[in-house]
Amino acid sequence: MSPCATSGATAFVESVLRSVLRQLSPAPGDGITAAECPINLETTSPLQRLRNALFSRLDELDRAFLIVDDIDSFSTAECLLLERELSLLSAQGLKVLMTSRIRYVKTVPSANFVEPYTQVELRLDDETLSLGQFISRDLELEHGDLGLQSTKEPKPPLSKLGRSLNDVPNKEAIEQLQERISQQADGNIALALLRLGNLHKLQSAEAALAPSADVLPSNIVAFFHAGIDNIKRQPAAERDMGLKVIAAVARCDFLAGIPYEVVHRVIRKSPKTSRTHLPARIQSAPAVPTTTRAETEDLVALSHSTHHSLEEMLYAARGFLVTGGSSRQPLRAYCEAFYTYVQEDYNEALAESRNHLDFGGVNPEELGNSGGPRKGGLERSQTGKVVGTAAGQV
Repeated sequence: MSPCATSGATAFVESVLRSVLRQLSPAPGDGITAAECPINLETTSPLQRLRNALFSRLDELDRAFLIVDDIDSFSTAECLLLERELSLLSAQGLKVLMTSRIRYVKTVPSANFVEPYTQVELRLDDETLSLGQFISRDLELEHGDLGLQSTKEPKPPLSKLGRSLNDVPNKEAIEQLQERISQQADGNIALALLRLGNLHKLQSAEAALAPSADVLPSNIVAFFHAGIDNIKRQPAAERDMGLKVIAAVARCDFLAGIPYEVVHRVIRKSPKTSRTHLPARIQSAPAVPTTTRAETEDLVALSHSTHHSLEEMLYAARGFLVTGGSSRQPLRAYCEAFYTYVQEDYNEALAESRNHLDFGGVNPEELGNSGGPRKGGLERSQTGKVVGTAAGQV
């Protein structure tokens, strides 16, 4: 590497570090001063002074990120010097992401990307993408070769559960286990992973193949709890609507759903949100108002609103509800596990919202087949917490 090339690369890296320091400085124009870097300026290079200033600044920050785009466009000398400096900064806590770009793109007529339309509708639940195959792959990568032929990837030695499953005389039982998890996940990969996480903890085929418990696993309940907490953090009007719309959906059959117009009428007649619906961050002692003035105005506006669109309801529900394409525009839970979660009162806020809904005057024919509470001896406390538990929940 020639001295000229090294000198140019050093100047380039200095300019990069100077830019990084400027962006990390608390105010525009801040730079290296003698006070900030009490070092001998005569014996220390500009690059070292920049490095010391950045180290000092990174010590003051909780986190810092740097994105270096198109790293391949730099010369070899520049890349070597820059990567060395970034490695030193990374050791001080700077998170670095370097990206490359395709140098040359073949131009073809389709590359003009002319899009003569205003809306695109895509199906994300493509049936060609098999959730069952994903589950089989996860099982075999965790427990070894179970004969599912899910992947050509190297599989680990058989686990205790894997050996137990392979010893089962009925080899179709393993496929039935995969199908059961797929059915319980209802096309949702997050629910599939939660179910698989429970399965991975089991030690025997007997426990894995046992009939599913009539209660939701604790990790799935926690998953839904977190989603409802997000709804409760919304502004008062959206929070109130989201909880009530979800609670109303549990009044009807899971597959049939409840028509949008029925939900709209019920929401209009229902009272405003009670104090227990409010997130913990805005609850306080009785002597202090429990809602801000803005939140109170939002709730009053909601209770007197003449119309809530279907889009507003879906937005307030934060993805937990879906709608059919029929003229009835039925709203229903996005999966059966969440429908069970709402209907069987796992969540106190949703249970109270449902108690405040007024279905008086609604024609039973408009509701279709009511799902009703599920039977089977499941006992719950008034807070919606499960009293009876089941072993081996998957």
